[in-house]
Amino acid sequence: MKRLAELIVKLRWPIIIVVIGLTAFFGLQLKTLTINSDVLSSLPDDDPVAKLYKDIGKKYGGNDMGMIVLETDDVFKTEVLEHVKQITDSLKTME
Repeated sequence: MKRLAELIVKLRWPIIIVVIGLTAFFGLQLKTLTINSDVLSSLPDDDPVAKLYKDIGKKYGGNDMGMIVLETDDVFKTEVLEHVKQITDSLKTME
């Protein structure tokens, strides 16, 4: 271990120059870097879940999701359940 430390100290300037050169090289490569954040493109074409997700996206013009939140003290009250059914039925009629 001592010999390695001595070698690093002895060759410190060439090591620093190589590290700076590699950093500059990889830094310049960043402009050509592309990132594909679409998870579906990495899934196999025969995956049933991915196929369903793609089909839903085609049918409804996208895969953006929405959320409806209903705040209540007791979700099992008749009025609340009727309200949930009404919302569900109205969403089913949307296209």
